[in-house]
Amino acid sequence: MVANLFRKTNLTSVLLSFVGIFLIFFFFHTEQKTLSDSLFKKGVSAFGNSLLLLLALLILLYSKNRDQYLKISSFTTLSFPLALLFVPSQYFRLEGLLVNILFVLAFLNLSKSDRSNIVLKSVFNTALIFAVLAFLDSTFSILFFLLFLLSQKAGAFKLLVAITSPILIIFFLKETLNLVGSSLAWQAPWQFENMYYQISSVEWISFLGVALLFLALIFFSKGSLRKIGFSFGSIFLLALIVLGIVYGTLEKENPFNVFEILFFPLAYLIATVFESQSNAKISVIVFLLILVKGVGFFLNMH
Repeated sequence: MVANLFRKTNLTSVLLSFVGIFLIFFFFHTEQKTLSDSLFKKGVSAFGNSLLLLLALLILLYSKNRDQYLKISSFTTLSFPLALLFVPSQYFRLEGLLVNILFVLAFLNLSKSDRSNIVLKSVFNTALIFAVLAFLDSTFSILFFLLFLLSQKAGAFKLLVAITSPILIIFFLKETLNLVGSSLAWQAPWQFENMYYQISSVEWISFLGVALLFLALIFFSKGSLRKIGFSFGSIFLLALIVLGIVYGTLEKENPFNVFEILFFPLAYLIATVFESQSNAKISVIVFLLILVKGVGFFLNMH
């Protein structure tokens, strides 16, 4: 039943995905700071965050509709709320939503470069996204090395220009805004509000268990491995996973957290696994995941 609703991308699957995302944001990721805060304010905040995540989802679906060769599963509408469900409470914030939109755009640009002999436009667009990410947090600078993998499709000089030009654009934009006035001044790295909460062992184990489960299902499924393939898009997702692990081990305060970095790769893996499973298996997996989350929530309450 569940699989039938999401196997094809249509208005129903998108609406169900949005409702699921909204409910998860409302109950798990929107804090009611004081007793005077109304449920309406909490609902508005959750609705706004849900729209941003829906935007990332719609960008993927629109790109898939425009280019049938993009490896994007229709089950993305199901995987987004499922991945969000296992992110620890209060650990998916506005800045995490914005950076995931940038991840989606970078993934699409790199995926399109696989089949094109003219990659300079994709390199420029991706480098511009990476420059913004690096401005937000210098740790993202490591992503620029991925673009040099495209050197076989473009001349070394042209590739270097396509990579360095966006960096200079962002740098001069930042300096120009600094000169305009202190009220518009940008600081590097961007200072987000770090309001982290205690993560229980149950939440850690649940998230890690789900991630390892779908990684195992990927490696033991030839259909899933063929779906992902060895492409620039999959290399980018692997880089995000490594970057997420690095984030989890760093002791310094970061503007983003490991769960915000790993969200999109996890959602993509879940959708890819579901693509090669039967409807019955998908329904069982979804039911078990919701059950695990329910048990974990009950244990946290007590």
